[in-house]
Amino acid sequence: MYQIINTTQGQLLGYASEVLFIRNKEGVYIPASEENATGIAFQSVAYNLERTDGVGAEESAIAVEIDAEAALNDLQDRNNMLESQLVYTAMMTDTLVEEEQEEDEGDV
Repeated sequence: MYQIINTTQGQLLGYASEVLFIRNKEGVYIPASEENATGIAFQSVAYNLERTDGVGAEESAIAVEIDAEAALNDLQDRNNMLESQLVYTAMMTDTLVEEEQEEDEGDV
């Protein structure tokens, strides 16, 4: 498994089981071997491959091979964190709505 990282913006783009290496031939992106590649295609977007002349894309990326189990654990941890934040936000929203209703009832 690979992490695809946008090095121009310094952000994780996502994960891929395989890397689609590409090169630019007369203005057209074509598949290439890793040795001949000047770019990466990820989710239908072309990126310049770091340390090459690139394919003429606006941003650059790298593919980093990773342990699939570690990646899945990382995604699960992120999911759990987001879920906790969502639950907290929902609880706080309900609390604020209840407080506003109590204030409105007290004004009557």
